[in-house]
Formats: sequence, C-alpha cells, structure tokens
Amino acid sequence: MKKVLKILILLLFLTVITIIIFIYSVGMFKDNETYCSKYIPYIEKYYKTHGEYPKNLYSFKKSFIDVRYKEEDCGYEYNETSYSFFGSDGFMGVVGYSSIDKKWLYD
Repeated sequence: MKKVLKILILLLFLTVITIIIFIYSVGMFKDNETYCSKYIPYIEKYYKTHGEYPKNLYSFKKSFIDVRYKEEDCGYEYNETSYSFFGSDGFMGVVGYSSIDKKWLYD
C-alpha cells in the first residue's frame, strides 16, 4: 500500500510540475508588449532604409533572447503606411500596438 501511495504522490508532483512548465513556457502569463516593443526600433530603422515595412519579423536577427516568445506571438501586421502588433496580454487580456498612434492599446 505504501508503494502505491508513493507512486501516486510522484505522479501528482510530476503533473503539477508539468502544468507549471506549460503555463510558463506556452504562456498564460506572457508579456507580449515588452517582447514586441523590442522590435519597434528595428522596424523603424528598416522603414527608413528600405522605404517600406518588413514583411515579417524574421527579417531581424534578435539581439535579445527569450525562449518563451516567438516572432509570431507579436501578431505583426503591416501596410504601406503603418504597422501593428496584436497579441495576448497576461491571463485573458488583449494588447495591440499602433505605429500611427505610437502607443499600446489594451482590452
């Protein structure tokens, strides 16, 4: 009986650890605003150099490393006159950035 109890406790512990790792890495509590803000100077410089906005964020070599985030997490979109980011903010919120207004918007 003690052996079964030890196995159940171990399984419970592993389950809790797995959930914590998932929440941290996949991101119920990601801060996309801080991450995506790091791209803004690169996008602005690209625009000044090329006269158009980059087609995606993969054009840039990141000088910052964060394994929790990927370029597609920023929800980058562009047109001829502006660009924007849209993504999750924290647990249930949504955040977006407008290059026209130069500010972040929250829902």
